[in-house]
Amino acid sequence: MTVEFISDTERAYFEEARLGNTVRDFLVSDVGRYLHGRARIQLQEAQTSLVHCKPEELADLQRKAQQAETFMSWLAEAITNGEAAYTSLKEYRDE
Repeated sequence: MTVEFISDTERAYFEEARLGNTVRDFLVSDVGRYLHGRARIQLQEAQTSLVHCKPEELADLQRKAQQAETFMSWLAEAITNGEAAYTSLKEYRDE
């Protein structure tokens, strides 16, 4: 199925909204739930370990926490951006 767009702006909104839906679908899949769960566990473990870590362990624990936070924030941003693009696409079409 081919979708015809009236402009590059409309195409960009559509693609961003579609990506957001794809990420949402990924997060409810077995793999998505597993990876998100692993990221949450890694973040929690790093936060817990930071309380009693030795100075030489600090950088590694911070890196692990940042990796998990970054992964989760990318997913959240994709969904949020997709929702915003969907709203913009509707408004664009109503003009």
